[in-house]
Amino acid sequence: MALGQGSVADEANTVSVGSAGNQRRVTNVAAGTQASDAVNVGQMQAGNAATLDASRSYTDTTATQTLNASYNYTDTSTTNALNSAKAYTDQRMTVITDDFNMLRGEVNDRFYEVDKRFDQMGAMSAAMLNMATSAAGVRTQNRVGVGVGVQGGQTALSLGYQRALSDRATVTFGGAMSGDDTSVGAGVGFGW
Repeated sequence: MALGQGSVADEANTVSVGSAGNQRRVTNVAAGTQASDAVNVGQMQAGNAATLDASRSYTDTTATQTLNASYNYTDTSTTNALNSAKAYTDQRMTVITDDFNMLRGEVNDRFYEVDKRFDQMGAMSAAMLNMATSAAGVRTQNRVGVGVGVQGGQTALSLGYQRALSDRATVTFGGAMSGDDTSVGAGVGFGW
C-alpha cells in the first residue's frame, strides 16, 4: 500500500510513505503496545537507555565483583605467603638460636675449664715455688720441702726432695698436684 504522492509500494504486504530518494517521516505515531506494533523514536530511545543502563549496571557490578574477588585473592595469597615465610623464618631462627645457644654453652664450658686449668697451673706453680724456697734454706745433705698454693679458688700441694751430692752440686725432684692435674720436675744444680 502506498500513502502519499510519489510513494512506491513494490513489495507485497508493505506500507510505503515515500520512495527511493523521497523519504518521508511518519509523525504523531502512538507508542506501540503489542509485540507486532511499530515503535516510535521515544520508545526506541527509552529502550536504548534502559539497555545501556542495564549493561552499565551489569558491567559495574561484574567489574566490582571481579575487582573484589581479585583483592580478596591477592590479600589471601599475600597473607598466606607472608605467614608461610614468617613460619619458615621463625623455624629457621629457632634452629639457629638453639644451635647458637648450644655453641655458646659449649664455649662457656670450655672457657670455664680453661680458666680452671689456668688457676690450677697457677696454684701448682705457687706450690712448687714455695716448696723449693723452703728447702733451699736447709743446709743438710738431704732436704724435703712441702709447699701449697692457691689461685682463683683452686688449691695445689707440692712435695720435693733435694740431695746435696757435694758442696758444689745438688739434684732435686719435685711434683705438684691440683685436682686432676699434676706436674713433676727434676733439676741439677752446680756451683764453684
